[in-house]
Amino acid sequence: MGVDKKTAIIEAAFQLFEEKGFALTTIDEIAKASGMTKPSFYKYFPGKEDLLLEVIEIFAEELEEKVQRLYRKVDLSKSDRIIELSMIYLEDIFKYHTYLDFFLDPSQHFFENERIQNAVMTVERKVFTWLEDSIADLYGEQMDGFVVDVSFIALSVMFVYTRVSGPNLSFDHNRKLAVYIEYLVGLVVEGLKFKKPEMPLLFETPSWVMNCWPEDVTPVMRSRQLQRVYRRMELTIKNHVSLSESEKKDYLQAIAQIKTESKDSLEQNVIIKALLYYLEQLDELRDECEQLRLIFEPEASSSQN
Repeated sequence: MGVDKKTAIIEAAFQLFEEKGFALTTIDEIAKASGMTKPSFYKYFPGKEDLLLEVIEIFAEELEEKVQRLYRKVDLSKSDRIIELSMIYLEDIFKYHTYLDFFLDPSQHFFENERIQNAVMTVERKVFTWLEDSIADLYGEQMDGFVVDVSFIALSVMFVYTRVSGPNLSFDHNRKLAVYIEYLVGLVVEGLKFKKPEMPLLFETPSWVMNCWPEDVTPVMRSRQLQRVYRRMELTIKNHVSLSESEKKDYLQAIAQIKTESKDSLEQNVIIKALLYYLEQLDELRDECEQLRLIFEPEASSSQN
């Protein structure tokens, strides 16, 4: 019962923050919209800032889940990945009017709340790192130290554009901006090919960017790991001299099924566990199966060690 009421408060806050922004939404309004009294509200949240903190944390979790799902789309091109990443960010920024108000207007009093400030900056750092990884993944050695600068330019364009255009852009308009960002990144990279010797760096590996992934595993890195393991397994099967064509087909279908099952979540469900058990019966695939387990559930694996 208590969980339901807390959820009702959060959902009401989402709606009101989206409509009015954080500053103009009162606790009385949130309580009324969630079907309870103001004293009942305080049973779950000491104040509006505590509620905002939870809203930001939910926003961050949803954002990360969408990005993780994006990087599991193995058929998506690297340039389209930048567009889709920009779309996720743009649509979620506009969805959570609270977050937009907070980040674009740091003069508001709750910016002094260290917990809220840290929560927001964590989101920003992760978004920066996701974009940086995607750009580096697409252009590789051409970046040669400029990837942080290029990422900064791309995100700056999105920030300024969202600030001047307001939170009511259509899906098509957001898509147009996302495509523009990907095209702009390409132009900047092309320009740097010719201007690198004279071009100064804005950022030389700023610590606030590079230290935001304590687990040292970004979505791009995890996606690369998965694809490398899949390719090794498929090549092992195709080149195996002792397997019949029928057996090879069965093993390859098992790998394809794992790819399908892992598109929505990296947690090992019953099907993935069974398929990995089946695949590791072939001695040559045991190491790869263990690597997949580590990639799928790194926290669970590390806790067992």
